[in-house]
Amino acid sequence: MQDKSGAQARALQLELQSLVEGVVSKKETEATKLFPQFARWHTDQLLNHWELVNLTTEVEDYGLSDWKGRKLETIEVKVFVRDRNRNLGENRETCFALGGIVDSEFAVYRAPVETPCDGGSEYIAKWKDGHRFESLWIAE
Repeated sequence: MQDKSGAQARALQLELQSLVEGVVSKKETEATKLFPQFARWHTDQLLNHWELVNLTTEVEDYGLSDWKGRKLETIEVKVFVRDRNRNLGENRETCFALGGIVDSEFAVYRAPVETPCDGGSEYIAKWKDGHRFESLWIAE
């Protein structure tokens, strides 16, 4: 399934990665409003002397969701933030699952979803069920 949908999924992955990079580079972006939990978490990390080392994303799922009777592309990515704290002499990696329904006609993300990766799979599953998500990425 990933062969058929790979190009579309990766394009949306890069779009979301760009939005998230705007948050971590301290620019006011759409992502701050879409993913306020992630934005607050990142701000808290800066206040506690954590510095960004690297940010990467990977497609977790891609498919179609129902939005008011329309089938729209939907993307879920895992965002991996590697950071360090010089005061503590520590490095770490934190993971967030971020996603949304892509409404290209109106150029907006609908029903954004965000959760830490640890323990967030049930929350994401409920979100997908609520939007009648059909995966084009994971064979069931």
